[in-house]
Amino acid sequence: MKKLFTTFILLAIISLNVNAQWQPQWSHMSGSPPGAICLAFSGTNIFAGTENSGVFLLSDTSSSNWLAVNTGLTNHVALKLATCNSNIFASTLHDSVFFSANNGANWISANNGLPTTGAGSFAVGGANVFAGTNSGVYKYSFSGNSWIPVNTGLTDTIVYSLVMSGMNLFAGTNNGLFLSSDTGNSWTVVNTGLPSIGINNLSISGTNILAYTDNGVLLLTTNNGANWTIVNNNSLVTHIGALALYGTKIFEASYNDLIYLTTDYGTTWDEVSYPYLPAAETYSMAINGLYIYAVIPGSGVYRCPLDEMTDIKGKNEIGNIAIFPNPATNNLTIETPISSTIKISNIQGQLIKTLVTSGNKTNIDVSVFPCGVYIVEVKTEKGVGVKRFVKE
Repeated sequence: MKKLFTTFILLAIISLNVNAQWQPQWSHMSGSPPGAICLAFSGTNIFAGTENSGVFLLSDTSSSNWLAVNTGLTNHVALKLATCNSNIFASTLHDSVFFSANNGANWISANNGLPTTGAGSFAVGGANVFAGTNSGVYKYSFSGNSWIPVNTGLTDTIVYSLVMSGMNLFAGTNNGLFLSSDTGNSWTVVNTGLPSIGINNLSISGTNILAYTDNGVLLLTTNNGANWTIVNNNSLVTHIGALALYGTKIFEASYNDLIYLTTDYGTTWDEVSYPYLPAAETYSMAINGLYIYAVIPGSGVYRCPLDEMTDIKGKNEIGNIAIFPNPATNNLTIETPISSTIKISNIQGQLIKTLVTSGNKTNIDVSVFPCGVYIVEVKTEKGVGVKRFVKE
């Protein structure tokens, strides 16, 4: 049986520079809770679940004042979070679910009615909270602190993922996709154009839904599942680790340590992570408000304004840029085809150095730079190119 936690958001939090001068860019989030592996959003609050330290709350993204909110949370391995107003749910190790009605200030056990395997996914719509399990879909009763099965018509109860938009609740199962338009009271199959195969991951934005299948196919519907179209035929991604959907923007994170974006439903794809994000696998992405968040275990959670993504795609318009040696210790040479303006920023987005060159080769003393990763932006009359180097 497939593991239910394949859709868990694995997150780690590090620093966010809200005054970063490199735009557009991915920016770090600040005040790292130890070993964070998942995120959830509620208004201006961001919750981070961790691998061994419980749940943390950040109520001001311009600060690094993360607060541990663990009173009553007896299992501190928070694998998955979901929020509904001031209510927050945490699915933890060993299949235990906890509930807080006051933004994490206090927690109680919330396993009543759930199968012993616990919740592998959550979906929230309005005042309703649903859990996906290997025994079907369950709806939470706030008055009784218990979960109620809502599986009428759900002929496959091995549920890998749940998403909700308005009154429409979708369940990705071991054998396709199901839709409930009455908060789980009844289900219908919406598989026209979908293969009869497991739906590992779902992402939703309005009536647009992305479905990622067991055999690596990424499909899109723009009419709540009535019809489906394959959108990763022309993608450079062969194995997808995470998905995010916002209007016509489709993001997919691959196992080759890069994030790709299409704005034309898969006709063309552009890489939008290098060199702004560390060269490491992105485990999850999430969209909240005007930002997209990317999770890179060991490096942190990054965010970028959604409206700047198209600009990021254009950052590599010019070629023939060479940077050597890389890694560099004392001196760095940058070769460009024509004269240019060169800007060097650290990975937090702080501008370190600006140069205006008249030739095609520039030597820079980097001996005083702190060790780390740096981003080089080269701007010419033909466009902009971006490279990254490591200072040792």
